Amino acid sequence: MKDAASWPLVLLPQRWTLYRLPPDVPWPPEALRTPWAFLARTPEEVSLLLPEDVAAPEGGRAQGPWRGFRVATVLALDLVGVLAGLSQTLAAAGVPLLAVSTHDTDYLFVPAERLEAATQAFRQAGYRLLEETDAR
Repeated sequence: MKDAASWPLVLLPQRWTLYRLPPDVPWPPEALRTPWAFLARTPEEVSLLLPEDVAAPEGGRAQGPWRGFRVATVLALDLVGVLAGLSQTLAAAGVPLLAVSTHDTDYLFVPAERLEAATQAFRQAGYRLLEETDAR
């Protein structure tokens, strides 16, 4: 297995807002129409992470802005330590994070005001930061 720090990261260009909605709300239509959205429903809440320029859902509490990093490769589901290495790097720099995993890869979101600290921490740990166009 590769060293976790060898996985390239891409800074997502947009700013994000995290919403906490009541657990019984229907899926917000704006989240289903946008190409970017992260949704999770539990018996206690609906969490919705949307680009800042997407209309805010009604009835929720908003937190943000956030900035996001994407691991710029498809990760096998049996890999161990990729997300741990990323989160430990941010923790050592005192940067809070919101992690989201999809079938293909991992995303890490940091408060926008801590973006420079996160970027510096990743670089010092040996992570490569790519431009979005380089990572496709």
